[in-house]
Amino acid sequence: MLLIKIIFLSTIKVTKKAKKTLIHSANEMKHEAHGAQQPRHIDKIGEGASTAQRSDSLVQPINQRFPKEPRYSSSWIRVCLSIFLLLYFLIAEIEVKAGELHAIVTNRDVTEKALSVNSLRSIFSMHKKTWSDGTKIRVFVLPDDDLLHQRFSKEKLNVFPYQLRSTWDRLIFSGTGQGPIQVNSNEEMLARVANTPGAIGYLWTADIDENVNVLEIK
Repeated sequence: MLLIKIIFLSTIKVTKKAKKTLIHSANEMKHEAHGAQQPRHIDKIGEGASTAQRSDSLVQPINQRFPKEPRYSSSWIRVCLSIFLLLYFLIAEIEVKAGELHAIVTNRDVTEKALSVNSLRSIFSMHKKTWSDGTKIRVFVLPDDDLLHQRFSKEKLNVFPYQLRSTWDRLIFSGTGQGPIQVNSNEEMLARVANTPGAIGYLWTADIDENVNVLEIK
């Protein structure tokens, strides 16, 4: 019985000593592991720094190739805006005046000096066919897409060019009348009206000369 007790106490002492040895070994291993991780951490920092340097070296040539857009000052923007507005109102004024810079012209042998809007519309719709003295009316027009023809139609006759064209087409297709004589330029318009008895047409005022009469529209 005494022998068993001695063996049991000896076993406890050995177990405690072994436990201390194991704890001491574990602490040493933990310390060594912590020390081994520090150089790797430093290496990662170094690698990160080198990566950032490489990124900066790549960004610099890109910035040199694509420089930032300059910032315009507010005064420069105001100057540009003022110029734009000036040009806009100047163009608008020219367009308004352009409506007054064309006139109805006739051959010099035509005795009429003035016409009403209704009479003018009747002539260019090809319904009125003779002047008051019996002379046959010869109507000359420019192409539908010509600026002068468009202004003449809208401002003198109060109709659109396509409406005039529809009126002429109905007369032609029905066989009840004929369309006007189309010319291709202002110069041709002037020449044809000046040299055709009973002719009527329209011109920019700058193209009118002494070879034609200007017809007043009341």
